[in-house]
Amino acid sequence: MDLFRGLAPIACVVLARAFARPLRHGNGLAEASLISFCLIAGLSSVWSDSFTATAFKAIQMTGAALAVLYLVRYYPSSDRAVQGLATACHGLLIATGIQWAFFPANVYVSEEIGLAPRLGSSIPQVSANPLAFVAVAGLAGLLLRVGPRLITNSTLVTISLGGLYVAELIGTRTRSGIAVGILMVAVAFFSLANRRAALVLNTVLAILITLVWLGPRYSDSVRTYLTRGQDRQALSTLTGRTNIWGRAIDAWQDDKLLGLGYFYGHRASIPGLPPTQSNLDSTWIEALVDVGVVGAAALALFFASGFVRLLRGDMERDAKLWSVLVGLYGLAISFVNPTIQAPGGAMVLLAFVLLANGAGRRIDWPLERGPRVVASGDARAPVPGSS
Repeated sequence: MDLFRGLAPIACVVLARAFARPLRHGNGLAEASLISFCLIAGLSSVWSDSFTATAFKAIQMTGAALAVLYLVRYYPSSDRAVQGLATACHGLLIATGIQWAFFPANVYVSEEIGLAPRLGSSIPQVSANPLAFVAVAGLAGLLLRVGPRLITNSTLVTISLGGLYVAELIGTRTRSGIAVGILMVAVAFFSLANRRAALVLNTVLAILITLVWLGPRYSDSVRTYLTRGQDRQALSTLTGRTNIWGRAIDAWQDDKLLGLGYFYGHRASIPGLPPTQSNLDSTWIEALVDVGVVGAAALALFFASGFVRLLRGDMERDAKLWSVLVGLYGLAISFVNPTIQAPGGAMVLLAFVLLANGAGRRIDWPLERGPRVVASGDARAPVPGSS
């Protein structure tokens, strides 16, 4: 299955390249760092205790990375790429809402016996933590009007979807995601102060009044919601994360430079962890264990270079702020959740944002009719001397 999941996006890239030409090109440090991480992950199969498991998972990661790398090039500008990503987030959240309404047993399930159920998506399959990521991105998109015009130009639709996204975020019971998400959405909201000061002020006053009025009455319910049925020991260890991280760091000492093998290293090479432990709940600790300092450094360089390029990029203000908020959210939760080190919803969302501003030069194909154009953001102008 991992081999199929890896080859499927690669096949899509090949087919897309055969039937449609990319609209932009350009590579930089971020692209090189991401490809380097994928190569290191693949090479780690040589020293992994399971060549097959590591190789297949590395192929899946490489396929996802290549798909994102090529997909951003099929948009005529960075702004259009970001708009496309935001549209995909809205679509996923709406689809999850439909599934939640008609098939709740398929999307609202308990991930562990004895714990409260958490909301995820069944089609496409997205677990609770990445879904919280998408929900925060969707809320920020509604506030900043980043997404399809059908949604952003209608106040009624925006308010309705905002209620749905908040319900989905709460349904995921992702405490770190909710905490960071509140900060990110607040930044997006207050960015509107200069343009819609009355709306911002009235909304803040309404929220404060609601909290003062309902806070004491529902404090016990909020406490029960946040604990998710866990005892004090589970809460004090961040749902067992600190214990997992301690064992992982001890195992990493065996090979600090190259790690124990991508994927298989943290799944089967850490004494004391159950076989059901699918990840280490930390992007950076998992990267260190699997691909060592070399691989973790490539991953960190990918994020840092992509984010710096995003900050310096020439994009429309709201689209750029939305992208920056998505990147900051991804960075914040990467310390307590898997993100860009493994293929999945969080990896695709975060990698797309970091790469969207990279392919900045528009390709002028010889068969293209009309005046040649160059793209800078959304602005297009005829090239002097063209006819």
